[in-house]
Amino acid sequence: MFAVYTLCTAESQDIKKLSGGCTNHTSAGETVYYLVVNIIKEHLKNVGTLLSSLSGTELIETYIKQWEKNTNAVKYAKNIFSYLSRHCIARMNEEGNEVVSIADLFPKHWLTEVVPKVGAKVSVEIQKLVDQKRQGMNVPEIGLVKAVAESYDQIQEACKYMVASGDKIFKTHFLNMIVKDAAAFYKPVASSFCDEMDAFAINFETEIWVKQEKQIATDILGEKHIAQYKELLLHTLQ
Repeated sequence: MFAVYTLCTAESQDIKKLSGGCTNHTSAGETVYYLVVNIIKEHLKNVGTLLSSLSGTELIETYIKQWEKNTNAVKYAKNIFSYLSRHCIARMNEEGNEVVSIADLFPKHWLTEVVPKVGAKVSVEIQKLVDQKRQGMNVPEIGLVKAVAESYDQIQEACKYMVASGDKIFKTHFLNMIVKDAAAFYKPVASSFCDEMDAFAINFETEIWVKQEKQIATDILGEKHIAQYKELLLHTLQ
């Protein structure tokens, strides 16, 4: 921590020396910040490569382990770089650089470095687990689906103002896929009502939702997104 403080507060002539010559920036604080950015990006590229080599439940399990491991690491980094956050990053933003906090660097680059590599594969494995649950099978791994949902939700919360489409990641990478899958499963029921939408809406409430899908939604989404999921599913089936 002292080394970080020393570099952040160094005089301009000492910046290059302290940073090992790796700087094109005007202050020591900027040097530290962009070194941290590069380290996080490179690390998460490697995480994405690791995950892309996996499949099946192992992929989901490793995704969650890496997410939790890195989330915990960020908590420590946030403390270590507290001076940088309070002073250097605040000043850089005041100068119009629009940089993000140390804590938000992780979800931002998880979204740009990890999700593009494995998002589609993760979705496929999630669908398999949810399909098994919907068919009445015992699926001990269903909790992994909820953990992935929570990771996307946290990424969305952190990135909604700083990454293009960051405010839609939960819906585009998780919710829409789950709704589409459920709609395909219940389509025969919906079709049997022909154009009697009111009758189908009643059937949806009393049969599909209460007796089947509500518990699945609770298992994979938690309370926060259940209402949105229910609304989207009913709309899709109609």
